[in-house]
Amino acid sequence: MLHAQLINVNKKISIKAKNKQLSEVLKEITSKSGIMFSYSPNIIPETTLISLKAKEKPVKELLDEIANNVQINWQIVENQIVLKPIQNIQTNRNSKEKFTISGYIKDKKTGEYLPGASVYIPNSNIGTISNSYGFYSLTLPKGNYQLAYSYIGYNIMNINVVLNENKIIESILEQEEIALVEIEVKANDVVSDFNNQISGTMTVSPSLIRKKPAPMGEPEIIKTLQTFPGVISGGDASVYYFVRGGQKDQNLILIDEAPVYNPSHLLGLFSSFVPEAVKSFTFYKSSMPAKFGGRLSSVLDIVTNDGNKNKFSGNVSLGIAASHIQLEGPLKKDKSSWFVSLRRSNIGWLFKRQEQNFDISFTDFNTKTNLRLGKKDRLFLSFYIGKDDFLQTTTNDKYGLEWSNVAGTIRWNHLYNEKLFANTTLYTSKYNYNFYLSQKNGTYWNTYIQTLGIKHDITFYKSPQNTFYLGLGLAVNSENPGNIILSNANSKQIIPVIEKCFNNDIWVYLENEREINRFFKLNYGLRLPFFLNNGPTKEYFFDENYNNTYSVNYEIKKVYNYFVNPEPRVLLKYKPDTFFNVSTSYTHTVQYLRQLGTSQSPLTSLEVWYPSSPGLKPETADQISLSFSKLFVKKDIEINIETYYKWMHNVTEYAAHADLLINPLIKGELRLSEGNSYGVEFSVRKNSRKITYWLGYIWSRSFLQSPDINNGVKYTAYYDHPHTINFNLHFQAKPRIALSSNWIYSTGSPYTTPTSFYYYQGSQIPVYVARNNVRLPDYHRLDFNMEFILNKLQSKSQHKLTFTIYNAYNRHNPFSLNFNKIVNDANHYVIPQNTNSTPETISTYKYIFGIVPSITYLWQF
Repeated sequence: MLHAQLINVNKKISIKAKNKQLSEVLKEITSKSGIMFSYSPNIIPETTLISLKAKEKPVKELLDEIANNVQINWQIVENQIVLKPIQNIQTNRNSKEKFTISGYIKDKKTGEYLPGASVYIPNSNIGTISNSYGFYSLTLPKGNYQLAYSYIGYNIMNINVVLNENKIIESILEQEEIALVEIEVKANDVVSDFNNQISGTMTVSPSLIRKKPAPMGEPEIIKTLQTFPGVISGGDASVYYFVRGGQKDQNLILIDEAPVYNPSHLLGLFSSFVPEAVKSFTFYKSSMPAKFGGRLSSVLDIVTNDGNKNKFSGNVSLGIAASHIQLEGPLKKDKSSWFVSLRRSNIGWLFKRQEQNFDISFTDFNTKTNLRLGKKDRLFLSFYIGKDDFLQTTTNDKYGLEWSNVAGTIRWNHLYNEKLFANTTLYTSKYNYNFYLSQKNGTYWNTYIQTLGIKHDITFYKSPQNTFYLGLGLAVNSENPGNIILSNANSKQIIPVIEKCFNNDIWVYLENEREINRFFKLNYGLRLPFFLNNGPTKEYFFDENYNNTYSVNYEIKKVYNYFVNPEPRVLLKYKPDTFFNVSTSYTHTVQYLRQLGTSQSPLTSLEVWYPSSPGLKPETADQISLSFSKLFVKKDIEINIETYYKWMHNVTEYAAHADLLINPLIKGELRLSEGNSYGVEFSVRKNSRKITYWLGYIWSRSFLQSPDINNGVKYTAYYDHPHTINFNLHFQAKPRIALSSNWIYSTGSPYTTPTSFYYYQGSQIPVYVARNNVRLPDYHRLDFNMEFILNKLQSKSQHKLTFTIYNAYNRHNPFSLNFNKIVNDANHYVIPQNTNSTPETISTYKYIFGIVPSITYLWQF
């Protein structure tokens, strides 16, 4: 910049402007300094919103700050300041030569790659976002540019680029400080984040999870997810969630691209994922990318930490529920790193106060290594294991529950050129569940599902306006629907054997993301899955009345059945201006694996996984959605309204009093139903440095219908909650003190109860007329959270204390009703012991949580 001395740019002024247009800020500078400005509104973005706060600062410093963030140059010409753009994008577009800027976006402190970071030319529609491995590619006409790099919670980085050849730029972003800065220009970052949003998709960082109150002070990914619009919680102590009328098994959960089939600890009280071990997670409830498949309703894609490439670091936390340690560091500085995380429960003491011989615990272990093999190749090795023990000890034996999840991936990134990125993933996953009748004698009921798969995904960045995604994959699955394991050979002869299932899932997909013009953006794709049933197994066949007619034995590796169901999807986004957009989408999804279980309890129980096969069609769903989003930059407020309608086919329901345990004819207990759901989701979000709040309201309905259930009459699904409200508030009271709270309300769950009783041989017999004919009382709960940073923010290590009050006003939210108790002479509710009498049973309910205070200590180093 050229600075002549005809006017005094060193004059100090004070100014306070929040989200004002550039033209208004310049007028205020003129009024306080007497300096005049000259520029052309046609080439200078005078409507750009900026925030500026300064006390007795030289005008020169203010102009440099504005110029750096609005991408302009300033120059003193005679007695005025002339503003000019850094580059003229339109002039560059006239160039026939095009070159590509590509590279990785990393965290300055740890060297970890940042997925979903924005790369763009400010005040234009030109830009891209980094993929799940932090890679980006942007092809532009030859010319001079200023690029902005931004990521939620990080400072924006602006660089000038002379683009006359292909360039590799590795960008390093620095996290924002908690303390307030004197000068803040952030409107472009807010607008960029808003414009990159995709309808039905949310990306969340672990920092948000840690801000939310959690049961017993243990931050939870899934409990955070349950507060999102469109997601219905399974209740207290539950990791179950229902998305837009879908069932609990219709949600795909991935950790580093490997599926997790049961993400629960302590029957659902906690989830399997430690926030400190997670880099980010992305949640899709509509418009799912074509690379994802196998579930009807949603995808939760979790990415774990890569490990600090710059230095050894870690953290230790101690809480009432669990303790956790995490260590990470470089194998070779700035080239490769390792990461290890271990969590172990402390909650056993609580149960032992009630019952001395309980052995209750859970463990999570994550590890990851990433290696840079060269300029074009990277290798990631990930492993996770989670294990639960829920056992009761007798003098000589143990009995109870034991389950585990194991998942591992090997991923190879290869950059063919600056426009072509590929990833190959080899993954495995197994969920194993044991119900011990005698651990000493080796007698237990077992079910499992395991998967071994490989897939290859390619991204072709043809231009900033046109990106292609394509890939293919193969998964080999096996399922044990539940068998009794006995050590006594004579007993084995009287226990039926449930045939194990073997199947292969093969898929190819193609997706294109295209910017049609400055107003419209189109994303369309097709996923083509092939599902094959293989031997060795025995298949049972049934007539229209669900009576077994015959069975067939199939040899090993024999393909005896297959399904082919194309899955198209399309999304159209209309953006008339920078602060408003409208999106509409259609998605068709197919699910071949289903979880069987009749329990409506929020706690995980004896569910088994079972594949589609002859006589058991895959579940399918068609969903349309329409969303409206508006950004009010001056007030830091974003409003979203989304409405949807979903049709579901072959949804799994059950015959009355279905027998699913140790039943070779289990398919005869299933009833395929039609379902439909619809609703409106409304949310208001405010983001600022001191106050962040999120208010969500959902009106939704979910129905099922089958000719074999409820006399063929449509009935409400047990996860139907017409009204749901979530309010989350975070207040940064001081740089070292943060307060947060959330309030949750939802309509009570539908429940099937007797409509009358009659007596038969002295026993009271309930009469059931309709399914899900009443509702539990409405659910609501208030939580508080307070976080103290104990030492100075500039310290190399940090000590935190977190105080949490879960269910602050001690609401007893019932999760089940019973009709098996009476009131005795002492006015206590008891189960009648005299079965020959005719007592009048009454309804009672159970709840899980009252008020739960907790404290957690965290040391980060």
